[in-house]
Amino acid sequence: MPRIRIFIRHLQSLPATLALGLGLAWVAVPMAQAQTKRCVDTSIAAGMTAAAPAGYDMPKAYDAQSGQPWTRSRLAYLMHDIRERITDRRDLLVKSES
Repeated sequence: MPRIRIFIRHLQSLPATLALGLGLAWVAVPMAQAQTKRCVDTSIAAGMTAAAPAGYDMPKAYDAQSGQPWTRSRLAYLMHDIRERITDRRDLLVKSES
């Protein structure tokens, strides 16, 4: 998968205030197919309008040399994402019961 350096590669590592403070109307987040939901959800949570492009197959390849170990393979990413989703749900539950 080619690297796109002009755009934000991993939105979660960028504070939303920076993206919004720069006045970015559009942000492209290159992602593998399994990462689509998290990237869209994270962008929305940061106050941006986000969606996956309709009619476009997202890449299925992973960068085995990625600096983020959980993004080096589909299985590693899915295991990481499952843990993060569970943690997010737990945090919402705890917050709602407080």
